[in-house]
Amino acid sequence: MALYTSARVCVAASADATTTAITASTAVAYAVATVASGSATSYTVPTSGVYYIGLMIATSNSPTLVTATGISHVNALPPIATGTSGTGLTTPDSPVTPTTAGTITATATTPYFWLT
Repeated sequence: MALYTSARVCVAASADATTTAITASTAVAYAVATVASGSATSYTVPTSGVYYIGLMIATSNSPTLVTATGISHVNALPPIATGTSGTGLTTPDSPVTPTTAGTITATATTPYFWLT
């Protein structure tokens, strides 16, 4: 799991949970593990604005996410609030060597995420 700026640049990320199964429709917590300066246990957003939560799952057995079904043409209005970005990824992004996530393609479903 990672936090991205409105420009889709990774600024904070959790550790790669390669051995933790995600049970369908169950809350899962991922702590901040990395920021641009290296290892960290927290990240403070420096400015207000739009941020994106990115979730990358590399498996042939993806879990079912809890979502709310919206209206796809409303979800596509800028800034796009929910959608997909990038395909074929095999490793999570890192804020130490960030890449810019691809263009977000709006989807009709909105996954339920929260930050603390």
